[in-house]
Amino acid sequence: MSNYEDIINLQRPVSKRTKMDRLSRAAQFAPFAALTGYGEAINETGRVVEEKIALSPNEKESLNEKLKFVESNIDRGIGICAVFFVKDEKKSGGSYKKTSGIVKKIDRENKTIVFENGVEIFIEDLLSLSSKELDSLEFSQG
Repeated sequence: MSNYEDIINLQRPVSKRTKMDRLSRAAQFAPFAALTGYGEAINETGRVVEEKIALSPNEKESLNEKLKFVESNIDRGIGICAVFFVKDEKKSGGSYKKTSGIVKKIDRENKTIVFENGVEIFIEDLLSLSSKELDSLEFSQG
């Protein structure tokens, strides 16, 4: 008797499981990320952040005068455009954002500007303030 003669003519075994569809079977052989999170880490490393700009004393004084003007005219519903720094959560540095709206209040205790739409900005993060009213007045220049 030669090798395998006892099993060569037997029927192929039939599985009790249902046959896998082609899409599911193909998914087994799809490429995969051997290092989980590596792509995200590369993207995070390449993401650019800015450093916070240090304002001169004259620029700080000009911003302070503008804030005082807005605060004293809060009942007029002055709309302003503010450019401010937002610290990045993952890297040192951050980015500058711009928002516009009507000022609801200037909270000197918490050092924030609160807009009617709920946006809150820390005064120390301000880079600039502008509006029709503010631009028509003369403040200290930096």
